[in-house]
Amino acid sequence: MKLIIISDIHSNLEALKGFLRFSEATFQKNDFEMVCLGDIVGYGPYPSECLEFVRDKCEAVVRGNHERMVLNVGNRKNASSLARKAIEWTEGHLLESQKEYLCSLPEEAVLESGVLLTHGSPLDPDEYVFKRSNAIKVIEELRRRDISLCFFGHTHLPGIFDEKGAFFYQNEWEFFLEPGSHYLINPGSIGQPRDGNNKGSFCEYDSVKNSVVFHRFTYDIHKTAESLAERGLPSELGERLFYGI
Repeated sequence: MKLIIISDIHSNLEALKGFLRFSEATFQKNDFEMVCLGDIVGYGPYPSECLEFVRDKCEAVVRGNHERMVLNVGNRKNASSLARKAIEWTEGHLLESQKEYLCSLPEEAVLESGVLLTHGSPLDPDEYVFKRSNAIKVIEELRRRDISLCFFGHTHLPGIFDEKGAFFYQNEWEFFLEPGSHYLINPGSIGQPRDGNNKGSFCEYDSVKNSVVFHRFTYDIHKTAESLAERGLPSELGERLFYGI
């Protein structure tokens, strides 16, 4: 059984559609389970639709910082003006039952396989793990908790940190993980990649082979940008999608 890890959808329904097309062409039906690392909503024009997809399709889901901003106004104080505008708009376009679902999501989840899921890091759900120094601190936390593998999101940058803090990434390449070693793995972003590549990103984990493969997919960015404008959201949110920033 493969584990498909998605993160940071950010209300981008067209990106989800692109992901589905790619997945249906790549994986056999019922050959995988799907999990989501948070930030289902925020920035994009279709929060309800993306939330319902995740609620229906994902075996495990953790709460992201944009979910926390929807639920708590105080969490918005450090957000950018674009993020705040989108969150305020999102808050008004979710049903109360959907907000209750977001409220029910945990900050982290441990799967039966022992794999840890989080949005920022197991030390802080809002932490951005960009640097080697951050990664090493998180690896130490994994050792303390006797966990070898942690999938995290938040940075929108796909790749793997090994237990020495080295970071590496290559698309469509099978990385075999060393047994007994510790890893932090970011699948990248479904709906708002920020590594200079405008294709959506996710990864698969094969627990039998102990391997990870990253994938990229195309989607109709123009349609997302048009939907943002039609729904009164800032045009900058659509422009950045074309550049993957």
